Amino acid sequence: MNFESPTGWDPDRDKAGRLCEAAQAEEDLGRTDEAERLYREAISFDPRNTRYRLLLGSLLGDQPACRRAGIRELRAVLELEPDNPRALSLLGSLLMGDARCQEAKPILERALSLEPKPWTCIYLGLCAAALGRGDAALPALGRGDEAVDSYRRALELDPDCEEAHYNLGCRLRFVDPTTAERHLRRAVEIDPVYALAWGELGHVLLLQGRAAEAVEVLRQSVSLNATHVWH
Repeated sequence: MNFESPTGWDPDRDKAGRLCEAAQAEEDLGRTDEAERLYREAISFDPRNTRYRLLLGSLLGDQPACRRAGIRELRAVLELEPDNPRALSLLGSLLMGDARCQEAKPILERALSLEPKPWTCIYLGLCAAALGRGDAALPALGRGDEAVDSYRRALELDPDCEEAHYNLGCRLRFVDPTTAERHLRRAVEIDPVYALAWGELGHVLLLQGRAAEAVEVLRQSVSLNATHVWH
């Protein structure tokens, strides 16, 4: 029976909260199936709690085979709370992972308008790049390129965001290799084990004719993760 005492204590909500804590502990231990079960049980006791659905959507979205289930949970969050910026940002990122960038873009723009966050800017930049908005291969050094603008906005919000430095470096590598190098060096300075950034830095050095430096940098990338091969 679902009842609320005069003091405002609701046993179902209390149980849901404890189940959610247990689910988070299971998730931290990498036991995703058990975490999912516990999140769903928490939701059954408190179905209008958007936090539990958000956590479940995030858990499912991190698993490619469950991405669409994660999308459904995040849409359920937004039915209850249409202006939840975290749900909007996560939903946009999952739609991108599902190759639905056209659908993701306005959702990410809405999230950014509600709560400016570096990762939302990065998602928007990746989305713009996938949709071909702007062309960093033109001799405008990236000006007027939506992806570049988004990565720069991310850095305005967080100058130490290594992912923003990395993506900006990648986007500018052909039109402005000097600036690309600066951002990629900053990415590996912030995160010295960032294999992808080391690899991209090696490529930018090759573009500048600095083969000896490039070889050392690429060796560093491979030593960190041999599967990250630049194409």
